[in-house]
Amino acid sequence: MTPNSSVASYCPASEFFKRCDLRTVADWASDSGSRANTTPPSTNPDPVALGQNVNVVAALASASGMFESALLKGKRYQPSDVQTLIGIDSSGNAIAGFVPTNGTAYVYEVVTRLAEGMLWRRRPDLSPYPPMFDWAMDQLDQLGAGGAILPFAETQQAGIPGHHVETTVDVETRNLVLTQAKRYFGRRGCELNG
Repeated sequence: MTPNSSVASYCPASEFFKRCDLRTVADWASDSGSRANTTPPSTNPDPVALGQNVNVVAALASASGMFESALLKGKRYQPSDVQTLIGIDSSGNAIAGFVPTNGTAYVYEVVTRLAEGMLWRRRPDLSPYPPMFDWAMDQLDQLGAGGAILPFAETQQAGIPGHHVETTVDVETRNLVLTQAKRYFGRRGCELNG
């Protein structure tokens, strides 16, 4: 089978840190019992160093994979679509002149909340469970089922699939061969006045 996946996270660390508490992420990313990527005497983590922390990078990659999987399940989007929406090319490099949109922010938000959940799961001794992880999982379900969409004109035009149950009146109104030749076959039980 041919892999169909992005090589870059759908949320850069700099955007991830805009949407969550840096100190909490540093605590969750630490394996030593002290806050990760903090230079004494300060207790505030260095965002550049924390963005390169292997646990943060892994959480963002896992969250991006979950996001991608939900989109591919729904067969509405390809990884290249999301890359266009967040302004990266197929190699993971920033597209020159890209202007972020509200759709870009939405992708960042969902991936951020998923990544927070990934980091929290590394530390099961911590509580409370991040409630926004549930929101992100719901968004994945909605994106996969078509209840929520990414802002592309093509997706908006496609709409949400619906269904219509035909009645006997609909069948007779179409006046297809079965209706036209009913004098040869007689009246059927599903027809009006049948």
